[in-house]
Amino acid sequence: MAVKSNFASGEVLTASDVNTYLTNGGLVYIAETIIGAGATTSISFNNVFTSTFDNYQVLIDNFTPSIGNLGLNFRLRVGGVDAFGATDYKNAFLGLTDTGAASNFTSAGQDNGSTGMFNSSTTVVHSSATMIFFNPARTVRTNIQSHAQLFAGQLFHRTGSVLHDLTTAYDGFTLLLSGAGNITTLRVRIYGYRQA
Repeated sequence: MAVKSNFASGEVLTASDVNTYLTNGGLVYIAETIIGAGATTSISFNNVFTSTFDNYQVLIDNFTPSIGNLGLNFRLRVGGVDAFGATDYKNAFLGLTDTGAASNFTSAGQDNGSTGMFNSSTTVVHSSATMIFFNPARTVRTNIQSHAQLFAGQLFHRTGSVLHDLTTAYDGFTLLLSGAGNITTLRVRIYGYRQA
């Protein structure tokens, strides 16, 4: 029986049609980690980037650090080891608050990338971010897009990009605080983009 690859509006789908439809699109769940009332400075994800997918989406929410004004940075990793290269991560972020004030930053020569997500209060857990990793498991430069927001008395929004300037294949990443302190709460979900 031929596999159906296109569907007409109003068409009644058979079970095999539905299975084909589900196979050909959308995101595929890979992993989830939740830190609740914890005390850790970083969390690593190993073997989540593979040749199965080219691109990945990472959802981050419920982020709270133990002290204020800390953000989440990340490092790519392979074989259980972080990529620390001092000049390999380039960041550029554009941001606004709900009062119209700028909340921007750029950096190069850092030893880690950034989600653009930060927290100005130890009691607020309204920080969230979406990150898209482009080609992390291929031997090309890895690009990352990030959209982040926080509410701490006012709404902050940042959107930006990170370039990891090495043609190395990576199988995971580490999230870590931008300064001294601990991650007390955090939820991370990882999805792969289907190829077809």
